[in-house]
Amino acid sequence: MALNYLQIYEYLQSQNGTHRKVTYADEQKLRHYILTRDPRTLEYSAQIFDFESMGVMNLNNRIQMYFGAVASITLITRHMVEAGMSEEIAYGVSDLFLQQLVSGMTAEDITKWHYEMVSTFLSLLPKLSEDNSTSLSAQPERISRLVSETINYVHKNLHTPLTLKEVAEVLYITPDYLSHKFRSEVGVTFSQFVRSQKINVAKLMLSNPDTTLAEIAHNLAFCSQSYFTKVFREETGMTPNAYIRMIREENR
Repeated sequence: MALNYLQIYEYLQSQNGTHRKVTYADEQKLRHYILTRDPRTLEYSAQIFDFESMGVMNLNNRIQMYFGAVASITLITRHMVEAGMSEEIAYGVSDLFLQQLVSGMTAEDITKWHYEMVSTFLSLLPKLSEDNSTSLSAQPERISRLVSETINYVHKNLHTPLTLKEVAEVLYITPDYLSHKFRSEVGVTFSQFVRSQKINVAKLMLSNPDTTLAEIAHNLAFCSQSYFTKVFREETGMTPNAYIRMIREENR
């Protein structure tokens, strides 16, 4: 069953969070495993991103599963860069696997996708000497609880315009402080991060031939289809229609 993306907004507004959420403690434990090249990394990642526990693949669960997949690769990419992988390689791997997320995938498909994604990342991590391993495991957390909560809020509200002021109010801090904290820890501005995450989801939506550019722009809270096309091109170097053609050629 293809996703009806026109229902994403209503779903995200009404979902009660019955599926287990990845907590800040989960994120930090996964971070530690990746930094130290712990052999439990793959197993633990599969445990906290348990797509097959979602039960019957109704519309709500399917939407939640896809958004969870995007959130998982975003988190793991960030930790891989922190662990010493070059940004070029990390974001290249991320883009490759995001392109593999297509409408109609089952929970089993997403689970296999996640396993292959993490395995690929781990295989490309540079090896550590014992001294470097100790140094990395002892270094302070790069992403604070505040910024982690900000990122989680973004992932749950990609269907809205998402302003810095809005998130700052939710977290009871000033926009200036959040802006400085976010950029210093993530390496990009809040607005740049929101744009990149919306475009990641847009790539997934574009794999569904029944979804129009106007629907995608609406569901991701872009002010117009033309503005969505402009942002997509700035983020990817190609138009949405060129991206669709590329997907079709790769799937022949």
